[in-house]
Amino acid sequence: MNSQLEDESDAAAALRRRKRMRRWLVELALGAFFAAALLGANRFSEGGDASPPVAAAFVAGAIVVLALWSFAYAASYRGLDEFERAKELEAIALAGGLCVIFAAAWGTIEAFLAAPDFPLALLAPLFSALYAIIRTLISWRYR
Repeated sequence: MNSQLEDESDAAAALRRRKRMRRWLVELALGAFFAAALLGANRFSEGGDASPPVAAAFVAGAIVVLALWSFAYAASYRGLDEFERAKELEAIALAGGLCVIFAAAWGTIEAFLAAPDFPLALLAPLFSALYAIIRTLISWRYR
């Protein structure tokens, strides 16, 4: 399958693929740092290794990663054309809607069926995973 756009040079296609790969790697790295910060905060927040200052440092790290994630997305969004922006917003809306439905369903199950609490900090990685899947499906539709 040819991944070039109509009237696109080989150099332009290669640049577009590199930008997409760089964005994907940045998002993946930030997601890994966020997960590591959550795991670190969890480890040092209770139990034998409890250390509130260390746990607070991990929490602060998680918040910084979320801020960096937002800035990285905003920077990549500014580089998109009008059509790509519309498709990005479509992916964001669908992923956000699915996260809201998931959170409401889990909350209902928690309230009435004594399910375990869902850690709200995991909504960000859930949103990111859904967004990546939806964005990929949308991009396949236009190939």
